[in-house]
Amino acid sequence: MCGIGGTWAGRRRQVAEARRCARIFADLLAHRGPDGEGFLVIPAGTEPPRLCRTREEIPDGDPVSGILIHRRLSIIDLATGDQPMCLAGDEGLWIVFNGEIYNHAQLRKELGSQRQAVFRTSSDTEAILHVYRCWGSEGFQRLNGIFAFAIYDAGPRRLILARDPVGVKPLYWTSGASGISFSSEIRPL
Repeated sequence: MCGIGGTWAGRRRQVAEARRCARIFADLLAHRGPDGEGFLVIPAGTEPPRLCRTREEIPDGDPVSGILIHRRLSIIDLATGDQPMCLAGDEGLWIVFNGEIYNHAQLRKELGSQRQAVFRTSSDTEAILHVYRCWGSEGFQRLNGIFAFAIYDAGPRRLILARDPVGVKPLYWTSGASGISFSSEIRPL
């Protein structure tokens, strides 16, 4: 039971506001993921996203467009499954994920046999990123499991939110003048 959350404005937002959001989300989701936290700061400019393993690492300075937050409960891939996660050699595609993909081994085998993907972890999280890279959001129909996730695709500067069809893993969201916010629970929103 991990916790995910974040905000996306697609416009300039002050770093102080992003730091405040990171603190609120991480603190209110701490019970869902006591084993670690991670943040992806998405700059408002053309710079690549910045991964921060603690909230103290969130940089002062330039405005941001959004931030992704992950609180981790370590179950699968204890050593290399930290999030937010990107693909090896592709820091333009990031994910925060809560859940379990039951068929990730089969998906890995299919993607590997087509030489579509090279995996660096045994995490089901990485399999989702490869599914998206290979088949786009239509590939999410191939996922068998319980899940909620957010993918940030830096190429088109797009945030994609998805959850399992039954909604076993909750994903709450709200939108307003300051953009979209989402979370595994309502409290941070």
